[in-house]
Amino acid sequence: MRNNDSLTLRNNDNNTITGDKQKKKRFSTDDDDDCQILTEQRARTMQNMKLKSVITDNTRYILHVKIIKALGIDSPMLHPLVRHRFYKVALWVEPNKEYYTSVVQGCTPQWLDILHIDLKNPCDHPFLYVEVLRFGSKVDPGTSTGMVVVGRARISYPKEPGCEVTGKLVDLLRPDQGGKAKPEGVIRLSMKLERFGSFS
Repeated sequence: MRNNDSLTLRNNDNNTITGDKQKKKRFSTDDDDDCQILTEQRARTMQNMKLKSVITDNTRYILHVKIIKALGIDSPMLHPLVRHRFYKVALWVEPNKEYYTSVVQGCTPQWLDILHIDLKNPCDHPFLYVEVLRFGSKVDPGTSTGMVVVGRARISYPKEPGCEVTGKLVDLLRPDQGGKAKPEGVIRLSMKLERFGSFS
């Protein structure tokens, strides 16, 4: 009887140990799953922080925009009365902070100007606004200087420092007197975003 009792105890002990191992294995698997979930959540958080980085008061970004040329604007076939074809380009990201190219003349204006747009946080203002302006033409009604918008566009620009877009062709919309806009012409430009570091 003692041998049977001791055998029964050993079997019970073995079952207890086996049960404990199974529980530990199950708990270990649950812990691994929780750890994996936390790791994935942490990775997503880091990715979001990278995309919309924490900006200190002294951090500045510079968006370099090279305006190359415009094509198909003010076609003589569509606008035969235009005599003086002087053009410049206005750019802005933040309202009331415009940047301008030099003035050039011709049916296919070419600037090759690089404008440096100062930004606090690129994620606050997602678009670059572009306007091609013609001025000096007295055939344009309602303008004291003869300046009119012959093309405009809204462009998404790089948000990560070091990212660059080269030779991008952007369709232009030309507003009419009725407030509507129709496609007319394109503008070619390049963009690059740089972080200027922290100023002391």
